[in-house]
Amino acid sequence: MSTAQEFADDSLTAQVDLSLRGHLLNGRLAPGSKRAVQAIGMAYGAGATPVREAPASLAPDGLAARPDGRGFRAGPAGVEAFDGLVRAR
Repeated sequence: MSTAQEFADDSLTAQVDLSLRGHLLNGRLAPGSKRAVQAIGMAYGAGATPVREAPASLAPDGLAARPDGRGFRAGPAGVEAFDGLVRAR
């Protein structure tokens, strides 16, 4: 059974995901840059759980990774990464 807090976390995770995706695609977050979970949470007004979950949905498109399960790293930019993204779309 889901609680109201779980629904709120799901909604916040989706918001963080969309914001990160947009910032990665428009270059506001530099390719390969690394950010701490806490810093991302503060920037997007979210707790650690939604921030930790967002890169999982961005990773299949090559937009993000959580190396060693810590922090957040923006995906690399380049022809191969862009080609993979276009094919995924």
